Parts: sequence; C-alpha cells; structure tokens
Amino acid sequence: DKAQVKNYTIALAQNALADLMADNVTDIIAIQKYEPLTKEEIITNNIELIKNIFLPVKSHFFILGNDYVIGQSKYIPPYIPSVEINTKLSSDTTNKIPLAYTVRIELQLLDAANNPDAGDFSRMTCKAKKGSIAKDSLDIFGTNFGYVPVKKVAIPSILNTSKATQNRPFTKIQKEWEERNKYVKAPATERERIALEKTWTPLQRKMAEFDRNQDAYNKIPPLWIKETQDLKTKYTDFTTEMVKLWQELKDIEKSNSDAQGVLKPDSFVKDLLDGVKTKMKAAIEQARVNTRELNPFKPDKPTLDIAALIEKLAGLTNRQEVAKELDREMNTSKAAEQATIDYKYVKPLLEGTGLESKETDLRVFKEQEANLTDKITALMSSEKPADKYNAEAVKVELAKLQGDIRKKMTDIAMIKEKYNIDKIITDWNQVFGKRELLSRTVEMAKNKDEKKIQNETVNKELDAKLKEIKDYKKELLLAKFFAGDYDELSKSDKESYEKKSMRDRPLDSVQTLQANLDTAKADYLEIARKFSVFNKVQALITLLNDDVAAIKKLKDAKKSERDAKERDIKTKNSDKLAIARSAESAKRELTPADEDKLKVYDKDIAVIQ
Repeated sequence: DKAQVKNYTIALAQNALADLMADNVTDIIAIQKYEPLTKEEIITNNIELIKNIFLPVKSHFFILGNDYVIGQSKYIPPYIPSVEINTKLSSDTTNKIPLAYTVRIELQLLDAANNPDAGDFSRMTCKAKKGSIAKDSLDIFGTNFGYVPVKKVAIPSILNTSKATQNRPFTKIQKEWEERNKYVKAPATERERIALEKTWTPLQRKMAEFDRNQDAYNKIPPLWIKETQDLKTKYTDFTTEMVKLWQELKDIEKSNSDAQGVLKPDSFVKDLLDGVKTKMKAAIEQARVNTRELNPFKPDKPTLDIAALIEKLAGLTNRQEVAKELDREMNTSKAAEQATIDYKYVKPLLEGTGLESKETDLRVFKEQEANLTDKITALMSSEKPADKYNAEAVKVELAKLQGDIRKKMTDIAMIKEKYNIDKIITDWNQVFGKRELLSRTVEMAKNKDEKKIQNETVNKELDAKLKEIKDYKKELLLAKFFAGDYDELSKSDKESYEKKSMRDRPLDSVQTLQANLDTAKADYLEIARKFSVFNKVQALITLLNDDVAAIKKLKDAKKSERDAKERDIKTKNSDKLAIARSAESAKRELTPADEDKLKVYDKDIAVIQ
C-alpha cells in the first residue's frame, strides 16, 4: 500500500539511526502526514541516511594521509541530479531516475594527530569535560549556569597538519601521490619561496612555470585562440585532401601507362584525370579567400593562378613536395585570413583609446597652425605698425597651439606604441606558443611519472609471481624425489630430501605441480605483456635465466660428484698398483692377504662406477 510508504520509511530511519543521531542534529525530514513521501523528501532522507552511515560525528576522516575526527557533519541542500538517466531503474518515461546526484556535505574536522582525545568524552581532561557539559546544558536548558568559556588554543588548520597518520597502511604509490598533491601554504617571503622551490620535483617546476604562463594566456581573447586554431585546422585538412587527390591522379597515370611509363593518350583516361583536377580546383577555390577584402591593413599580393598550380602539382613526384608547394602557394590566403582575425580582436582595444578622435584633432590643429603661420607672415610684411603689433598677439596664439599639437602627438605616439597591432599579435602568438610547449612538456613529465609508478607496480607484481614460480619449482623437485625421479637432483639435494619425512611430501602430485608451474609462468608473462611488449621479452629472459641458473647449478654439482668418483677410483687403482709393485720388487707371489685387498678394491671400483 503506497499510503504506508511514508510510515515505513520514517520508522526505518528512526530505528536504524537512533544511536547515530543521539548526539547530533539531523537533517532527516520528519513529516507527520499519512500520504506518501514526495520525491524530494525521499531523496533528502536517503542522503542523510548515507551521510550518517559514512560520515558520522566522532568518526575518523582521512585527507592525504592525515587523520581527523569529524566534529560536525551537515548536508547542505539542494542536491543536483545528473542529466544522464539510470536506464536500469527507469522503467518508464514518467519515472526517470538520474544516474547520479551531486551532494554537498560540510564537515568540521579536528586534527586527530594533535588532539588524540577528540570525540571520546571519557578520555577528556576535566576542563574539556566541563566545557562540554556547559555546552550541552545551554543547548538543552537554555543556560550554562554561569559557566565562562575558556579561550581555546587555536586548532591547527587542516591545511597545515603535522604528519601522516599511522592508523592505517599506505602503499608506496599512494604515499607518492599524496606527497605530490598535498596542499602547501604559499610562501610569504622571498626566503620562503626559495626554500619551497628547492623541494620541488622537476614536474612541479614545469607545472609552476605553466601556471605563471597561464596568467598571460588568460589575457588573450579566447575567440582569437579558437579562430586561429580553426584556421590552422582548415589548411591542414585542405593539404591532406589535396595530397589524396594528387595520389589519385598518380594512381590513374600509373595504371594507364605502358611498360616504359608513357601515359596512354586515351580520351577515357583524359576524362578521369580532368575529373580529379576539377576536384582539386574546387578544393583550392573553397580554401582560398579574396585577399583584398580580408586584409584591411597590409598590402595586397598577386592573385593565385589555380590552373598553373594544379599542373605544377601534377608534375611533382612525392607527397612531401606536394605539401610544401601547397603551403607556399596558399600562404598568401592563409596570412590574409589570419590578419583579418588579428585585426578583428585588436580593433576593440584601439576603440577605447580615442585614437581616431585624437588624430582628427591633430589634423585640425595643424590646419590652424598653417593658417596662423600664413597670417603672421602677412602681418609682418605689412607697413602698418598696428599689423605688426597684431602679429605678436598671433604668435602667442600660435605658440599655445603648437604646445597642444606636441601634446596630441605625444598621446598618439604612446597609444600606437602601447597598442601596436603587430606587437600585440606577436606577443599573443609567443604566449600561446609557449603555453602549448609547456602543456606538452608537463603532459610528457606526467606521463613519465605515471609510467614510472606503473612500472614499479608491475615490477612488484612480477616479483611476487616470480617468487610463486620459485616456490612451485622447489615443491616440484621434492615431489619428484618422493616419486623416485632423481634426474634433476644433485647428491646434496638427495641427502637433504632423505632427511625429510612423509609428512613433508607435497599434497599435490608431480603432474599437478607441473601444471601449476606452467600456469604461473604464463601469468608472469601476461602481467609483463599488459605493460609493454618489451617487458614481456624481459620477463621471458628472466624466466630463462632462472632455468639456466638451475641447470648450471645441477651441472656443476653432477660434475663435482663425477670428479670426486674419478679421484676415488684413481686412488684405489694406485693402491692396487702399489700392492703389485711391492710383490714384484720382493720377487714373490701375491699373498692371500694381497689378493683379498685387490678383490676389495675391484669391488669398490665397480660400486663407484
């Protein structure tokens, strides 16, 4: 019954969260109505439920390896549903459930490393307990019974904590990532700045330089950047298309030429070639522009002879030559379009300076100067004293006007120097080019670091798998010993294995252990292959070297055993020879004792052999 949904939800929340919410104000909506909860009420309650499970007050919270205690956990509405829809849960068009919700949770954190008693009332000091009781009393009864709060020592900021907590383990990769990404307070003095920069990694230095360049980059009009890049893309695509058409032209010529490479004068072939050349002409006409219309402040250049260009391209022999020729011939059109883009975004800078009005004023002042100069000349040439007197007054007016002219000229010169179109565009190109270079450099450095970390992870995994392989090899030798197969065992190995009891015998059979060993080797190579082919080759070499080392060790042990046996046989043969020579020198027959010794020696030699 949908009417009971609200009652069930509230009862579930109250029963499940009674302990969690005992000491904390909750944002769960308790609506005393008997109709079903609204969609917003359900979502808000679920957010609060999840918050109280994962971020409860007095629980521990970790930031970059540092341990904190949550003093307050609060949901800040509203939630923001995603545009994407969860297709598995949205069964119809009317009930579309978002794939995710963006939720803001505000936490008050206390540094657990410097405040180990935080969150545990029983471990608080008397002064801390007194303050806690007074706060609870004020909240419940509206009075703290005259308690005067003691000024607390400033709690260390979460941005400047002491050290990483020891309460949970961290992998090497996580520690390195946290070191690279941990917030560091900005230096206040030059000495602090120098000390900080000495601790930077090469990647951090590159990123700092990128950030400095970003300030200058942000001053460039974004649309100028976009249109400039679009222009480059346009001509790059044009060159690619023209090279394809040129290749098509060459393929037609090659497939319709005789053994000597002479093109057949066929009307059908000519029509094919003309069709490709028509496409080339259309592509050029679409790409190029009217330079006279687009270039308002630079001199125009001669127009392009499209037919001559196509014939020139047809006579070239490789793609590189075609691309270079297109770049050279289309450069005029490209430069004109770029100049138009530049002028469009520099012109607004000039409009705010009043340059045009100042230049108009200067022309008027110069006309007035010319009129006053002519007037002074006429008055000075007159014979009347009054005219000469008036000439002096006009000179004063001329001097004042010339002062205004010099001031106007200075203002205009300063504006032109500050807002020089070529200089502004050059600066923009330099900043943009430097940013692109820095961006690639930073990306390469990041990739290098990530590859290094990835390599270390793979090596660690490979080391663990290699240890597993060696353990399987040892178990396999032991299993073969108990199975009576001694081919891969040296004398010392057999002697050590003979000391083992049947309880030490591997549980798995020789066949099972051999299969496990083969699987472990295959896994070892697969781990290396996932990183790179080169790593797989290195892994294979490692396995082979390990096998070769084991075989060499067995070979050396067998050789040592064989040499010892040969020395033993040689010694016994020498003893036999000594007995024979002793009887011969005494000119007597071998005694029964001598014959018994010789029989023993022969028997020992036979056993050794």
